[in-house]
This record gives sequence, C-alpha cells and structure tokens, in this order.
Amino acid sequence: MSDRVMVIADDVRALAATASGTFDAVTARSFAAPQITAQWAGLLLRAGGLMVVSEPPDDQPLRWPAELLAINGFVDLGRDQGVRRFRRQ
Repeated sequence: MSDRVMVIADDVRALAATASGTFDAVTARSFAAPQITAQWAGLLLRAGGLMVVSEPPDDQPLRWPAELLAINGFVDLGRDQGVRRFRRQ
C-alpha cells in the first residue's frame, strides 16, 4: 500500500497552507466540532475527495446539517457502523 497511500500527521493549518485541494481522502477521529472538521477537510480535499469521520456511538442526524455541508462543498454519503462519509463537490 505504501506506493498508493501517504499518511500525514501534521498541523492542519500548516498542511492547508502548502497542500490545499490536493488530497483524495481526509480522515478525522475526535478532531473537532463538525463545522471545524468540514472547514479544514474542505480546504485539503480535491473535488470528488472523501472525508471519513469516526462518529459518536449514537447516530445524531442533526450533527451534520445540510447547510453546513453545502457551505463547505460536501454531500453526505451516510453512516455505517459509526463512520460517516462525505464527498467533496
């Protein structure tokens, strides 16, 4: 997998300043509130890229409001076993 996957663990502000709009996927686990997560992931992802978020055990449909997703260019692809996926438009 190392020829296809690159893992970067860095300050998101520094990464966004140098690599904005270049990633196929961004993952988040206990990162921040949904609006902050969507904002930063939206900056990092290319069009068509995926944001994958580890969610709390109980489903909270209002946690990711449609307006928040639209502002940051995301479409909700749904939740599966505590993981929610979003596609960047």
